[in-house]
Amino acid sequence: MRIAPAVLSAVLMTSVAAAADKSPPLEQSIVQNFKPLSIPSSRVLRGWVIGIDPAVAVGSQRDEDARTDRSLLTTAHLYHFVRRAGGSALLTRVDETAAAASTPPSLAQRITRVHTSGGEVLLLVRYGGPGAIPAVILPKTGVGPSGIRLAEALAAALRIEVHEATSAGGAVEDVAGALREADVPADWPVCEIRLRGPEGPSVLGPAERKAALDDARSLYEGLRRFCKQQAADRSSSTDASDVPDYAHTQAANHYERLGRSVWPESSLPPGRVDWFCRAFARAALSDRSLVYFDVSAELDGSAAVLHGSTNVPAVAVGLQKTLESLGVTVARSEIRALPDREHLGERLFGVCRAPTAMTYERPDRGAMQTQLLFGEALFLLDRAGEHVLLHAADGYWGWVHQDAIQMLAAEAFDAYTRLPRAVALGDLQLGAQRVPRGASLRVLRNDSDGLIIRFADGSTATAAPDALKMPGDERAEATERVRTALDLLYVPYVFGGRSPLGLDCSGLVSNVWGRAGFNLPRDAWQQAFGGLLVATRAHRAGILPGDQLFFINTRGKVYHTAIALDTERFVHSAPPCVQISSFDPDDPLYDAELSEDFLLAKRP
Repeated sequence: MRIAPAVLSAVLMTSVAAAADKSPPLEQSIVQNFKPLSIPSSRVLRGWVIGIDPAVAVGSQRDEDARTDRSLLTTAHLYHFVRRAGGSALLTRVDETAAAASTPPSLAQRITRVHTSGGEVLLLVRYGGPGAIPAVILPKTGVGPSGIRLAEALAAALRIEVHEATSAGGAVEDVAGALREADVPADWPVCEIRLRGPEGPSVLGPAERKAALDDARSLYEGLRRFCKQQAADRSSSTDASDVPDYAHTQAANHYERLGRSVWPESSLPPGRVDWFCRAFARAALSDRSLVYFDVSAELDGSAAVLHGSTNVPAVAVGLQKTLESLGVTVARSEIRALPDREHLGERLFGVCRAPTAMTYERPDRGAMQTQLLFGEALFLLDRAGEHVLLHAADGYWGWVHQDAIQMLAAEAFDAYTRLPRAVALGDLQLGAQRVPRGASLRVLRNDSDGLIIRFADGSTATAAPDALKMPGDERAEATERVRTALDLLYVPYVFGGRSPLGLDCSGLVSNVWGRAGFNLPRDAWQQAFGGLLVATRAHRAGILPGDQLFFINTRGKVYHTAIALDTERFVHSAPPCVQISSFDPDDPLYDAELSEDFLLAKRP
């Protein structure tokens, strides 16, 4: 079917505007008003085990739904604050699973579970209706000094009063009775916090979720004050200075576990170090198609010297730490970081100029990797003789003969990829150039003779409009993805979560894409194989709003994903909640770790 010139011109103008305007206007105010999250940085709760129970106050069923959600949101945020401060958090529930059970666990059972799991403090968080009087409740008689101190610290942080259980309204669950049934010690510090909840069955949007985050921060501040007061009463075995740095220990254990999965014996023999480098790549990398890692080792005396190259230098660091965890001394690393400018010069990008071109595992071929089609935008990594190592549009790396590609510098490459993309519906002959069906072409303009196609070398050709398929309104689709993601700001991070009550990083992207009618694989590393490669860690200029970003750690795992707001800022789910971060060191939202770990960007 022939596309009307007026319609085609509108599509081209929209696509060009999308490339120039990298921030959807409707969402700018939300992004600009987002402030850095205040997250505990010191480990003042190290060694403490805090129990947290979300519940609701009396009200109609529809009202209780909104208050239950608010309680779940607040306690999920508090969970992360406690953990970031070095404590252990025992959260009795994260969603409404219990509501669907024929016999949901009672409050007494939940209290017992917290106490028997080592909980030293228990907070019961409830939200009442609009007329509820916020208060910290001492839910039992004969409260010990520590319980009183906990209540006073929480009340001061929340700026509310302390009441005895008999002086406040009733609750859905009888806390005093549950404590008696659970048979916990009389001096166990327990407080019920009753806060003013949302009015009616309102949907909890970003503003309400932000309020829940602020409530959680105040609860954390109360806990911090209480634990500081109690520090003198704690035994020396649980003093913060004597408790090991769990974060450092856990990181070290990750490398040792990875090493033991490959070499379960005691120490790795020096003669097996070169073998281990290849085995490490097979065991560590989420998938070897996205990360190029060609590393070997030789011995210098009893120490190892590492050679080779990779496009993710952090993984080379992970290899060295894993070797060291197995008792191997690494004298030095001579691993080259790709792309290699000494081998490629300034032409770090390319476009396939052959009708098709197969890529291979090595310059001398080896296993086939993927096939390039004419017009495909490429990210170059290395050069060996007449062969070039590159990332194809699908993200796969591979070696190809240099004659198959037009090598470009960044400015020419960016100008080429900013042009609207069209797909050949059949095999075409454009002048002397043969173009296979399915190949990508860049449209310079539409005139009376047809579509003017621009090739990577700057030459042009004319194609009939009905020979190509133009994309839909990509700008509108990307803007909708951004709008949907920002609507989920402040949703608590819940590992495995996919709902507005809790999302992990891939769950956020799945939720956003799902609302547009697309189903994605569950995990970030699986999602990394979909879409069109538009940016790499070496060149982020191609990122547009709505693109999906991926991050990799030193152990070779694609562990995190996000949704781009522009070339620098992105929205993602990480403890404690869905938030906005940035690659720009001068931005208040800068995240140094994610900036370092960025791997690539894909476009749906």
